[in-house]
Amino acid sequence: MVNENLRGSRKMNHVVLDTNVVIDLFHVEYVKAITQLLKNRQNIIVCDTVLEEASRKLKLRPTTIKTKLEKTFGKRFNYFNKTREIMNYGVYLLNKYNTIVHKPDNLIIAIAKKQNADLITNDYNIQICCRNEKINWIDHRHTKLKDNKKVRIEKSLGNHITKSKLKKHSEDYYLR
Repeated sequence: MVNENLRGSRKMNHVVLDTNVVIDLFHVEYVKAITQLLKNRQNIIVCDTVLEEASRKLKLRPTTIKTKLEKTFGKRFNYFNKTREIMNYGVYLLNKYNTIVHKPDNLIIAIAKKQNADLITNDYNIQICCRNEKINWIDHRHTKLKDNKKVRIEKSLGNHITKSKLKKHSEDYYLR
């Protein structure tokens, strides 16, 4: 599921990953969806809090997780250490949404807000907070994957195609 109504259909170049996304990268069934979401993103932000939490839950060292992320997606990752500004905004969010948001989610949301980035998460409470704070969020577990054949057809036809042209070309493609 994608909440793109806040910033239009323009995809942000910056994205913050929640802990559940990092953990899901170690589960085969989610890797393809996450890879597709991050394909054209140039700045993928993983904060120290996410690494610490994922490290605890996966029982791996943070350096092992960093290595896995870099090996999977290249060096587009920006490892973000908390700043005083982020900490202060995180406290503000914690006070404002005290029944919904808890630590360290408040800091992850604060980073997304201050970095003007999308946030990838499947945490419903974070999604509610993002909606209220006008932060674009994406649920990686409910993202439709593009069919590789459809992607190849779209590339062969170019960027300016109609649905009818795509359907006709798809029918021709599958009849071969």
